[in-house]
Amino acid sequence: NRYISFLRTKVVNEKNKRISDSYKTGSWSALNSFFQFLVPEYIQNNPVAHTNRPKMKDNPDVTYLTEEEIALVLNNVRKKANVRMVNRDLCILKIGFAVGLRVSEIVQIDIDDIDFKNNKIKITGKGDRSYYVFIGDRLKQQILLWLEDKQKYFSHIESNALFVSQEGNRISPRSIKDLL
Repeated sequence: NRYISFLRTKVVNEKNKRISDSYKTGSWSALNSFFQFLVPEYIQNNPVAHTNRPKMKDNPDVTYLTEEEIALVLNNVRKKANVRMVNRDLCILKIGFAVGLRVSEIVQIDIDDIDFKNNKIKITGKGDRSYYVFIGDRLKQQILLWLEDKQKYFSHIESNALFVSQEGNRISPRSIKDLL
């Protein structure tokens, strides 16, 4: 408890600066995991297990892209992407921008997960938790454009994955990060 209290501030340029709650919580979790690893081989009990995890009170600053920045990214894709992949890349980015999905959630989307009638997509999130996100008509049209291109250029591929690589495999999170 004293150590976590000690983490409240740090000295930067000879001034005390407040440490974020998420840093303290992460430090507590790391200590708890380390001591749990030591039990029972090296110590008898975990001293951190008898303490309370620090509360998360602060919200880290989040930076959002402006509409102009999003337009620049999408225009860049239109100009530079391979003709076979331009609609796929636009679809990936628009789903990310419009719905705010994690990359790992985007790569797991299957064609069967899309309900075009009700404009929604079933998403599998962390811990295999499933939920639905709603999409607008413009995003729906972008998905349909990609599905047309997928059929046109990748009809020989038997994959239910919404997004495939140029080799025809389900796209990887690394490929999306490279795209960005």
